[in-house]
Amino acid sequence: MLAYCATNRIPLFTHCNNQGFEAKPNGGHSGYNSNPKYWELALNKYPQLILCLGHAGGTQGWFAQNFESDKLKAVEINATEIKDSTQEQIQWNSSYAAMVFKLCVTYDHVYCDASYLDEMVNNDGSFQPESEKNFEDRLSKLFKSEPKFAKRIMYGSDWHMLFQEGKNNVYLQTYLSFFNKAKLSSFSEDFFYNNAINFLNPSI
Repeated sequence: MLAYCATNRIPLFTHCNNQGFEAKPNGGHSGYNSNPKYWELALNKYPQLILCLGHAGGTQGWFAQNFESDKLKAVEINATEIKDSTQEQIQWNSSYAAMVFKLCVTYDHVYCDASYLDEMVNNDGSFQPESEKNFEDRLSKLFKSEPKFAKRIMYGSDWHMLFQEGKNNVYLQTYLSFFNKAKLSSFSEDFFYNNAINFLNPSI
């Protein structure tokens, strides 16, 4: 299937965080099969595959505290350091998010989306200040370190999951406000529009 999609320029969209789709939600760990390190193996074989990694790896790495030791260059991130459990992903270097970032920068047609990255969003549309700051700092550092990444991350909602959290009516507006910040405003059009168009129309 992957060979067919790569050859025929068919975009693929996949779940990518450490939970969901469990046959046994309490301890089944089937979400670990979404570890993006497995997509690195596939992309090594099919480098022209057009792929979007939904949830961008999950909330842990994206909202984690920023440290000087965080790896901000794609070549520095190694699949062997990526952990599966939530507790082991609370630092950027060991998170699915870091691996997603690496794949987006390394391969020409790999994207990710911000669907259900809701840790910074309160039900009334206000921000969780610490998560907001961590995410803003993370993105601004990555956009500076690897400018290509700004062309690979896009808006997404996972509306049904947001509905369960009571955030479906405020999520988009909160992200619009977030990308109106001085550090991020120049990337807004790509995040909300251009990158999705390029993913779905790879010939452009």
